[in-house]
Amino acid sequence: MVLSQLSRALLKHAHFVCLDGVSHPALRTHPATVKVIQEFWLQPRKPLPAPRGLIAELIEHFRAVPGITDASERDFSKATTLFSFADGTNIRTWTNLAGVKYVFIANSHGKCEYAGFVGWIHSTNLQQAIDVAIKWAVTF
Repeated sequence: MVLSQLSRALLKHAHFVCLDGVSHPALRTHPATVKVIQEFWLQPRKPLPAPRGLIAELIEHFRAVPGITDASERDFSKATTLFSFADGTNIRTWTNLAGVKYVFIANSHGKCEYAGFVGWIHSTNLQQAIDVAIKWAVTF
């Protein structure tokens, strides 16, 4: 599975390690796991470079909204496009029956790259963040 921009942003300190021949349940106590952890602490890795570009900037922007919670893309298909950038990236929104407001960032292929929601108390903050992001259209 290809990591989305959000996953890369959240996992900037993560590095993938595959221990061939070691099953998932065995990882907890396997000597190979111990060796990998010890090697890490002897020489810790630097964080991966942060992805740049409009999508990464939008994700970072929306994740800074007070009260926002990252969401799954389950309701992405219910969202309507609010604004499209020149590169095809777009901001979509949806409000559920309880009045919870969602924001989605879609790439130029229509794939969800970020999903987040705010409760009623932070709806104004989300709308302000959307307005600011739309003003970025001139920059990107």
